Amino acid sequence: MNNSKGMMMKRTKLAWGLCVLLFSSAVTAAWQGRMTENDAIDKAGMQRMLSQRILKSYCELGLGEDHGTSKEQLLQAVNLFDAHLLQLESFPADDAVKASLAKVREVWGPYRDLAVKAPGKDGARLMLEINHQLLPLTHDVVVKMEQASGTTSGRLVNVAGRQRMLSQRLAMFYLLKLWGVGGPAEDGLADTAAKEFAAGLKELRAFRANPKEAVSLLDNLERAYQLLLRARADKAGNLSFLISTTSERMLDDADQLTGLYVALDKK
Repeated sequence: MNNSKGMMMKRTKLAWGLCVLLFSSAVTAAWQGRMTENDAIDKAGMQRMLSQRILKSYCELGLGEDHGTSKEQLLQAVNLFDAHLLQLESFPADDAVKASLAKVREVWGPYRDLAVKAPGKDGARLMLEINHQLLPLTHDVVVKMEQASGTTSGRLVNVAGRQRMLSQRLAMFYLLKLWGVGGPAEDGLADTAAKEFAAGLKELRAFRANPKEAVSLLDNLERAYQLLLRARADKAGNLSFLISTTSERMLDDADQLTGLYVALDKK
């Protein structure tokens, strides 16, 4: 295995492993001094994804579709959101970013409280309402950080990171509908998410300096995206397992892709 693939595997294992529970304030402070603008954009983008992943995992538990990982994924996502929020709040950003982060923290508290309670339809409905607020707020942080960086790599980190979020958002809407939560408005948002994912792939493929590993990951994402579209369109039965596992592969590939773009400003 070459070094770049090894680094990508380590990145994914680090992101989703139980080690997220080790983010103490001391570790955060020590690491903070090494965080670049692209690192910060990456972490802010991760918050977008986690907001969707938390409700997706909550739905899996509520539907009884847990395949042995949903509860662990939910708790890991909550803890990782907490850790990243602390890191971003201590990053030397401008006042606009800090104001946006303050809004995220305000909305995050009630969302977090619901996420760690026993899942139920009422809780899912309340979380969905807050989700409609939390996602735009987390996205606003990423956009402001990207604009402040003013770099091509910052844009790539934003777009690739957004693909992570969209993979979870698409699965989340499928599970919400299966549970009887949401309505036509959420169907429209799911269709929009699918179109945004396709647009993101197109933009990332247009980057002429894509390394070979990035092209391979983009090919993987295209295949998984097409599979997810077919599964969403199938009305014959419950395809939640296929939807969930496919979205996990998409998340993994999009996260590795984001890592490649983060590294561009370190060369």
